[in-house]
Amino acid sequence: MIATLNGKLLENNNTNVIIDCNGVGYLAYTSIKTAQSMGAIGSNAFLQIELIAKEDSLSLYGFSSKEEKEVFKLLIAISGIGPKIALSILSSVSADELRNLVLSENVFMIQKFPGIGKKTAERLILELKDKFNKLDFGGSSSEQISNSSQINEAIQAMISLGYSKLIAEKSIQSVMKEIKNSEIKTDILIVKALNFVK
Repeated sequence: MIATLNGKLLENNNTNVIIDCNGVGYLAYTSIKTAQSMGAIGSNAFLQIELIAKEDSLSLYGFSSKEEKEVFKLLIAISGIGPKIALSILSSVSADELRNLVLSENVFMIQKFPGIGKKTAERLILELKDKFNKLDFGGSSSEQISNSSQINEAIQAMISLGYSKLIAEKSIQSVMKEIKNSEIKTDILIVKALNFVK
């Protein structure tokens, strides 16, 4: 069983990487976030690995953290979600962000992920909520859940004002980088976000 890879980064194709470990090149599929977090070609690379065996193949899936790997394993255990969709989800949000969406039962945002419809989103929340409650990614989960809810409300408010989802999300993310308080009010988020798009 291959649990980790530690070697020289030979290739980075944004959704998969090749790592040279003592002369052997291992191809590992990754989320876009993990691929983008890796260093330059030729630099040292380390990945947590999940090996998935099928009748006709052995595939390696690489992760920048144990948390991302654990969430990937939880996702592929859900009916209708395979490794490809799981990586697409983890390319859209971090493991911590997905956890917050599940714990706040945000069906609207989850069904926006590639390959996820409303029924799958509801099943994902149902199956993962208790499991995510047991995972600790650091920080105050109650604050994170609250913040996630306020962020989603602010995004929806901006969309209702006529802004695209992409612009709404980017402006809210810009505001979040500036706000230091753990308690975030939706109206403040919206006002500050509107200043970023003017």
